[in-house]
This record gives sequence, C-alpha cells and structure tokens, in this order.
Amino acid sequence: MHEHLADERLATEHDFRERIERGIADGDVPAAADAARIAAFYNAVNQGMAIQARDGADRAKLSAVAGSAISAWDGLVGPPSA
Repeated sequence: MHEHLADERLATEHDFRERIERGIADGDVPAAADAARIAAFYNAVNQGMAIQARDGADRAKLSAVAGSAISAWDGLVGPPSA
C-alpha cells in the first residue's frame, strides 16, 4: 500500500511537470523556468493541503495556503521572457 501511494504522489508531480513543460513550449511560462523544481514545490503544497484537509482544516485555511502558493508562482518561474 505504501509503495502504491508513493507511486501516486510521484505521478501527480510528473503531471505537474509535464504541464509546466507544455507551458514553456507554448511560451506561457518563461523558457528558463525549472519545471522539475516548480512541480516538486506545487506537489509538496498539494500533499500538505491534503493532509491538512484530512485533519480538519477549514476552507479559509486551505484557501489561504492556495493563495500563498499562487503568489509564489512569479518567484518560481523567474522573470518573464522578452
């Protein structure tokens, strides 16, 4: 069971990475962005929010975490491409 859940968490991170890489290819995300690092960050946020929700965190708390993660985007992707 542990291995299955770990595989699922890695699959989610892989999906995040693929989507960021598609954004880079499409020109929506700066070319210098580190897709692996960004995906790992948002996967960690996602996992943390899931644990908090499981433990009873309310909507306001989870929304605040999500807002903070959204605010981190510009710092993670770097300056916009010219």
